[in-house]
Amino acid sequence: MTPYLQFGMRNLNGATTYNINNKMKDYVIYTGFYYTIEWYLDGKGKSQALSYFLELACKEQVQFLTLAKFIGDFGKIFNDAKFNYEGNKIYAFNLPSNRFLCFFYRGEKIIITNAFYNKGQKLPIKEKELALECMKSYIESTGKIEILNEQYIFKVNER
Repeated sequence: MTPYLQFGMRNLNGATTYNINNKMKDYVIYTGFYYTIEWYLDGKGKSQALSYFLELACKEQVQFLTLAKFIGDFGKIFNDAKFNYEGNKIYAFNLPSNRFLCFFYRGEKIIITNAFYNKGQKLPIKEKELALECMKSYIESTGKIEILNEQYIFKVNER
């Protein structure tokens, strides 16, 4: 395992420690000041996005983790080319040739639902539908029905 795959939470000293493993037991990617970023796990405890992430080259992993850390710590990524709204409460982390879809959830969480290779600018409908299915499943499994809407997200980001 490379050192870049140690990603996750702050310890008591305020230093950032990281928490991704191949056993898929841990789902928290990073806990920052504004948001906690997590992998979506299906009913079998597997994460398509995490599996995809683990197959990426180290450089691409670092690019994604840098964006996740930035939004966790600062509450917003100001570059729309790196993080943008795709509609239906789905957002995308945009890397040069990869996308990680996610949604904001109550408790200041960002849930990464799925990831895929994409050179073009258009979001494939199939991938967005998968993200929406994951969002619905996550809400049902947690027993909560409240998702952050766009207005609340921007209020949080203005802190």
